[in-house]
Amino acid sequence: MKLHKILSGVMHCVVIATLLSAMIGCTRKQKEDITLVISPYQDLAMVVNIHPLGLDRKYGTTVKIKTIPWQDTLPTLASVAGDVDIGFASLTEFLAKEENLNKGSNDPLLFIFPTYVFKGGAFVTFRKDMKPIFQNNAFDDNALKQFLQSRIGLSKNTLYQMLVYQFARKSGMATSKINIVDIPFDEGLFAAQKGDLDVAAVGLTQLTEALKRGGRVLFNMDDIGFADITGFVCKKSVLEKKRRHIENLIAMWFDATAHVMANLDRNSQHSLDYLRRNAATRYTIDEYKRALSQEYFPITLEQANRDMIASDGRYSYQKTYEAAADFLVGEGVVGKRPSKPEFIQTKAK
Repeated sequence: MKLHKILSGVMHCVVIATLLSAMIGCTRKQKEDITLVISPYQDLAMVVNIHPLGLDRKYGTTVKIKTIPWQDTLPTLASVAGDVDIGFASLTEFLAKEENLNKGSNDPLLFIFPTYVFKGGAFVTFRKDMKPIFQNNAFDDNALKQFLQSRIGLSKNTLYQMLVYQFARKSGMATSKINIVDIPFDEGLFAAQKGDLDVAAVGLTQLTEALKRGGRVLFNMDDIGFADITGFVCKKSVLEKKRRHIENLIAMWFDATAHVMANLDRNSQHSLDYLRRNAATRYTIDEYKRALSQEYFPITLEQANRDMIASDGRYSYQKTYEAAADFLVGEGVVGKRPSKPEFIQTKAK
């Protein structure tokens, strides 16, 4: 009887010790997890397929996904709160804000790897006398001059203004003479239709609407090989502390993207479910496919290196960087030329 009690007590202690060990192990593992912030957009929604596809188990890195507004992403990641690790940002927006975000910090926010390209931006007009400025792979100098002398609606310090700045330099026109109205996409489209603006910068949604209303495209970004690149952003300390998990997350992104793009009709369900719960836009599958058609998604690291990182790539980040840096310094938006991002060399398989 006494022996039975002793054995029972020993077993009880073993069970408790095992549970405590498991709890400590979970705690340690949890500390190594990556917390990823995203916004409810059609492109970023690709990443929610990590869990349904079991990619966290495949790579040995658990990922917590948190939804926040796009405009909050950079300030949140740059803060010292420590409850998020990594997120996505536009390269041009990052370059414009990096100086202020990293001012006085010895732990800077870094743009560490490109993920996809938005190539669907355009300038539209409702004026019958304005001609397209880019046709047959060449600029029409007269149409370009007319464009620069018109009233142009766009959001300032974005790739749209950077393009106008480049066009002005190409034409030898002082940028101070360009009549730019700082206005959001939706309002700009409405103002152009009313005749208050001659030209409006638009995204995909507004472009579709402009064409429905009788507007015409003067040029789009893809025509001239320009694009805004979105990629992963995190603090230097996070990269140093969680390098392996970040490399795994990058690999997961490309796996999830490859899965969705392989068959949009069949493989978009998880992304669409996420968007229905979180996004203002309620996408049908056709609308979702149309939105994604204005973007380029490499589905492997090799494609990302070839098309976005290599200097001769179709959407080389270096071309976007030079245009952004020239504009930001030339227009006095930043005090010094922003550093060119140095992307990490990921080893994740």
